[in-house]
Amino acid sequence: MSYPGGKEGAGIWQRIVNLMPPHRVYVELFAGGGAVLRHKEAAYDSIALDLDPDALATLEERYRTDRPDDADRVLFLEQDALDWLRKALSPTDAVNAPWLTDSVLIYADPPYPLSVRRTDRVRYHRELSDEDHVELLELLSQTAARVMLSGYRCALYDAWLTTWRRIDYQAMTRGGTVPESLWLNFDPPATLHGYDRVGSDYRERERIKRKRQRWLANFSRLPDHEREAIFSDLSNYQAGRQS
Repeated sequence: MSYPGGKEGAGIWQRIVNLMPPHRVYVELFAGGGAVLRHKEAAYDSIALDLDPDALATLEERYRTDRPDDADRVLFLEQDALDWLRKALSPTDAVNAPWLTDSVLIYADPPYPLSVRRTDRVRYHRELSDEDHVELLELLSQTAARVMLSGYRCALYDAWLTTWRRIDYQAMTRGGTVPESLWLNFDPPATLHGYDRVGSDYRERERIKRKRQRWLANFSRLPDHEREAIFSDLSNYQAGRQS
């Protein structure tokens, strides 16, 4: 499923997923084709928002087909992302405000500012003006949730996100290779939400995958007591890292 500005390209969604900290709730704003949602390890609960009813319906259908075991964990909302954020962050909202903590991860991939695009042609069901981008950045800066934000570098984003961590990379689009950025309001996590796609590129991911398979096969052939002893040591090691 192709979608303008989507993250389905080689290595893009993998890069984003490999930077995700552990989280209980996942929120994807401006979901579009939902590449990140569809490929990441499921959270306890997830919310996908988009104003394009066709894109949202296609995403929901594909998700329920490809991941039926996880489908009940995702709420698909045809709703404006800015409206949702305003309500969720409202101090008078006794239902939504308290749960936007660091156990929530928000990923936002908004329509990029027109000033940094190669064309000013309207491409999305709902475009954002510069004023909309300012409000989006202001709202995301107010939340206690972990936030990951995709975009192109521009003066507006550089001015607002001075304290955020920025990762730059090359992305393949319909118009060729372009530099993209990913902003994060948190430090590199000591542990990740999921490890299925660990690795900076395809070659490294395949190398790690083969190593994991090899180690798991060797581990499974050990006598029961040796296997349990090693498992106990690993559990203690992990507990020590988290304390």
